[in-house]
Amino acid sequence: MEDELKLLNSIHDLRAAAREMPLEFLEMALKKFRLVVRERREKESARQKVQDERNERLEKLRLLLPEKGIDPAEQVASPESDNKSVKVRTPRMARYRYQNENGKTRTWTGQGRMPKVIAEQLAAGKSLDDFLV
Repeated sequence: MEDELKLLNSIHDLRAAAREMPLEFLEMALKKFRLVVRERREKESARQKVQDERNERLEKLRLLLPEKGIDPAEQVASPESDNKSVKVRTPRMARYRYQNENGKTRTWTGQGRMPKVIAEQLAAGKSLDDFLV
């Protein structure tokens, strides 16, 4: 695909390729190429028209807000965000005690990912109750 794009973008390569093609083929390709370009222009024009209409409606609303006594800056900071309180999770007590690879005694609450040391010992046949605090 990239080679075809390079061919279309280079006038020198395009002329060289056109020398080997029959004129009827080139004329048919030209018609198809013009059709594709026209369709693309129409799509771009329609997309731009929709965007312009949207921008026009937004501008009308911006002008209408002050007339109705609404400050647009108030709408940016919604009242819902002011009333929300952040829940703080209460710390959990450690339920399990184990020794890490360095011999240090560590604890685990039972929440989150299981420590590697405990997982290895469970796989070796120990019970989780063996680690209870």
